[in-house]
Amino acid sequence: MDIIIALFLIGLFLVFYFYSKRDFPFSLAMLSIILVFLPNYLSFFNIRYFTIINMVSLVLNIKFIIKKQGFKYDKRYLKYLIIYLIILQFWSILNNTFLQEIQLGAFRTILGNLSIACMCFFYINTKDHIKILNNTIQWSLMFFCLYGIFCYLTSNNPILNILNLYFGQSNDILNSFSEELRGGLTGRIQGLTNHPLEYGGIMLCFFYLILYQVQQKKEKSILNYSLLCLIPINIFLTGSRAAIIGLLLGVFLYIYINNQISLKRKIQISAYFLGGYFILITYSSFFDAFSDFINSIIFFWEKSDTVKGSNIDMRLTQLDAAFGLISKDTSSYLFGLGDGWVRDYAMKHNGLHPVLLGFESILFIGLIEYGVVGFVVLTCGLFFIFFKLSRKYHVSNISLIMIISFFTFQMFTGKYGWLTFLILISVVIKMDIIQLKQRKMNQLLKSTKRSLLKNI
Repeated sequence: MDIIIALFLIGLFLVFYFYSKRDFPFSLAMLSIILVFLPNYLSFFNIRYFTIINMVSLVLNIKFIIKKQGFKYDKRYLKYLIIYLIILQFWSILNNTFLQEIQLGAFRTILGNLSIACMCFFYINTKDHIKILNNTIQWSLMFFCLYGIFCYLTSNNPILNILNLYFGQSNDILNSFSEELRGGLTGRIQGLTNHPLEYGGIMLCFFYLILYQVQQKKEKSILNYSLLCLIPINIFLTGSRAAIIGLLLGVFLYIYINNQISLKRKIQISAYFLGGYFILITYSSFFDAFSDFINSIIFFWEKSDTVKGSNIDMRLTQLDAAFGLISKDTSSYLFGLGDGWVRDYAMKHNGLHPVLLGFESILFIGLIEYGVVGFVVLTCGLFFIFFKLSRKYHVSNISLIMIISFFTFQMFTGKYGWLTFLILISVVIKMDIIQLKQRKMNQLLKSTKRSLLKNI
């Protein structure tokens, strides 16, 4: 199995390599994007593929920095992330975890994730790259979306079962989710990831990438429009209310706050939505079957008897428990218990806390690991970095909406889909930059042409 998976990934890499005219860094970036759909435990002789990509991407990024020192877009992106990493290390001094094993392990993880995101930002930089990326993502998403629906209809996940069996991973989680009854859902899908929430976060991020493609006139296709339907279906079937709330918020922002859509078009969309809603609720059994789950999404702050999960009372209790962990001294309260504390606790206690359970919000994780001040500076700070970059270079509002939507998702459910977000928000920002450069080039050509015509 190791050899089969390795040959598959090498073959995929070679397809990108030759299709991109032997562009090694771009091919590795594409491979890393595809890998987010697959189990993170995939390895070759006990070395995880993402560990290999982390190391290679770090070398490629250093090489890029040395050769491209004058490239202002990349310098600004890199400057913000380096400042963030420096603050992260400085925080470990403030909370007395500097050079501790837990902190170093967590720092390596965030460094590796940011290194992969940087590689995608640096080396996806031409229109041909974007074309390969779009085609690859479209067909990959189509496969995974259809496979997700297949898993729900059959209550089985044959590919993940085989991988779990070979790599010695427990099937207990997979089995429990495939059999869980959740407000009308008979099971929850997770694709080839380890958890439905991870799959929901990944699909949420890719939804905005497809929406970005659709918004660009040259990228409209039946395949893209099909994916804009299939991805929400997969998100719904994960049973993740957090992902659905994040998606609904993002779609609302895209339609009703986006200045690029005319008022007439907004009214038309509203009319289509309301008409479709009343037709479904009147003539379809869908709302009868899933009414409990839908109500738990709309009234997410209330307790549901049929849908297990958070409500406002539970979240307030968990918030109090988070403050209880860091209130032992002033240093912990302001600067937290240290990067990686939550992951270390979860590994030692089978993933669960008596009150905080799976630490299901970046609010709790941020408060515990970085303290009250650190939650604002570090947890919210990384989102602010991408928000600032998006505001600087945005052609569309997709990147800004994606940040708000994913932040909402993680506030409800924790750091699921984090690497996918880092990669795709970097890619979308880079797409905007490429378009801005193309527009400036076109304007320059037009002005040059006018000057020549005047001289003639």
